[in-house]
Amino acid sequence: MEIKIDRRLLYVDETRPLDTGQFGAVFSGIYTRLNGEKISVAVKQVKNVNKDTTRELLEEAKLMKQLQSPHIIEIVGVCFHEETSSLRIVLEMAALGQMSSYLRSNKSRVSMGNIVNLLYQIALGMEYLAENLIVHRDLAARNILLMSIDEAKISDFGLSRRMDPSTKVYQVNLANEPKLPLKW
Repeated sequence: MEIKIDRRLLYVDETRPLDTGQFGAVFSGIYTRLNGEKISVAVKQVKNVNKDTTRELLEEAKLMKQLQSPHIIEIVGVCFHEETSSLRIVLEMAALGQMSSYLRSNKSRVSMGNIVNLLYQIALGMEYLAENLIVHRDLAARNILLMSIDEAKISDFGLSRRMDPSTKVYQVNLANEPKLPLKW
């Protein structure tokens, strides 16, 4: 299962980011599949990558590539952009963005039925992860992307870990994993 893509098949609109963060920025783009099909994508451009960061991001991408669920954001692939010295993670485009932002700014347009439907889809996605022995460790509204008001997908697998298949248990080792998404 190849995770690296040819960056020449990727057009990125760097004129205005969709989102920015500590890691870099997210831009919209178009990716041309090998069969010629063009798809809208979100391109997470990670700046200042070093060997450890690159390894972590590639591990996250490999994990995501194995996941095949309508409730998990699809990763298209990754590529390195030499001119900007950045790693680019290419994901399917979620038209409405983060669920947290969308719900805050569209309170009057979202019904309780919409919210229950989205929560049900998130639960199905988490069930899929559990069946595949994956612990997300950072499930939050900011890490749920909305394809539409009726379709939610889980994203951001940077803190995800696999459970031990023999015991089906994941145990946190704080010495090796000091970063946890705790809000104090």
